[in-house]
This record gives sequence, C-alpha cells and structure tokens, in this order.
Amino acid sequence: MVLPYETMVSSFAAQDDIKEFLEFLGASDVLFGFDSNMDCSVQWSRKDEVSNFPLNANGYIAMWMRARPWKRRPVVSERLNEQQEIELAVINFWYVLRDFVFSEVPKRIFDQEKMLKVSEQQTQLLVKRMTLGTSA
Repeated sequence: MVLPYETMVSSFAAQDDIKEFLEFLGASDVLFGFDSNMDCSVQWSRKDEVSNFPLNANGYIAMWMRARPWKRRPVVSERLNEQQEIELAVINFWYVLRDFVFSEVPKRIFDQEKMLKVSEQQTQLLVKRMTLGTSA
C-alpha cells in the first residue's frame, strides 16, 4: 500500500508552510503542539479571535504501521523499528495536516466573516425597528 507523503523527511517544512499560509490569511501567533498521546494542534489568532485545530495522529500512525510491517532483521529490533516508524509517521502526518489546513481554514474564515456580516445586518435592522417603534 502506498501512503501519501511517504517520502517526506522533515516536519518543519510542513509547519513553515502552514505558518506562511495562515499569516497570508491575516493570522498571527501561530503555534504548533504535539504531545505523547499523539494529539496534534495548530493554534493561531486572527482579529482578536483564537482558533485551534486539534487532531489526533493515531489513525495515521496505525495505517503507516500496517503499510510498513516489521520484518525480522538482525540490524533493528522490533521495538526500535516501531519507534522509528512512528517518528516517520508523525513527520508525514504534519503534511496531511498542512493540506487539511489549506483546505479548511479559508472555509472557516469565510463562514465566520459571513456570520459577522449577517449579525451586523440583523443588529442594524433591530436598531431600526427599535427607533421606529419608539417614535410612533
């Protein structure tokens, strides 16, 4: 089975791409997080609102391990091989996350701005109704 991004070697390039893209969209304070439970997050702020994309890499790691099973080799033990494969899977997961951010963030920003415009219009209508109601 061939997995996407199987040949990637550095997660920093994907993180740089995400940061550049979010800054292009007007975001600031872009932060990346990854913990021992394989929970990954990208957090940024835009127009005084903080947004966060929390994702879990366990599914991708399981798929990666299934595609690259351990074979008996005298050079590497099964446990060491598993650790190395998890490190590679995490690197490649950042590229999956990069594409996810590229596709989802503009939609969310557009939806938020659309909702703000709608709420501004509703507020203006409400103010008009209130002023018309008090003057009558």
